[in-house]
Amino acid sequence: PVAILAQDGAMASCNVGQRLQSLISQKTHSVPAKTPFDSAAVPPISVVDYVQRLSRCTKATAAAEVVAAGLMMRFLGRTRAALTRFNVHRLYLSAFVIALKLLEDEQYSMRHYARAGGIDVAELAQLESAFLQRIGWDLGLQTLELPKPPTSVRCPSVDSTDASSGSESDSDC
Repeated sequence: PVAILAQDGAMASCNVGQRLQSLISQKTHSVPAKTPFDSAAVPPISVVDYVQRLSRCTKATAAAEVVAAGLMMRFLGRTRAALTRFNVHRLYLSAFVIALKLLEDEQYSMRHYARAGGIDVAELAQLESAFLQRIGWDLGLQTLELPKPPTSVRCPSVDSTDASSGSESDSDC
């Protein structure tokens, strides 16, 4: 965890995304039991790309990304839910928004977070509420379990275009 915090934002989000990818249950080939977190179809964006997109669109710190991953571990532990290709994106988005609200001084609107996450505002509010209820509103950081690193983490080089220049990569935020 400390090593992730020492990384720059792009590398940290890639590392968190790779860790989440390694936790996805390989046994789920069909749509699992429906919860608010399950998509009707597997999202077309990879977990790593999704985590990086959220980080880029919100200018999140590595700390927020690590706390979001830890909150997901807490959720999985408390609910005994399996992390699947159908729920990983929405679970991470929920945990990520909660982590941003906990840690970041600069906040965006729910509309901004929802757009970055590819869902509407009402659904994001529902996901955030359901997530908090399922973890018993336990946001204590001192006992947060973090995902174990995968055996090998390969993060592709990050596009070096300047985000502040209004580059094409920011148009989807």
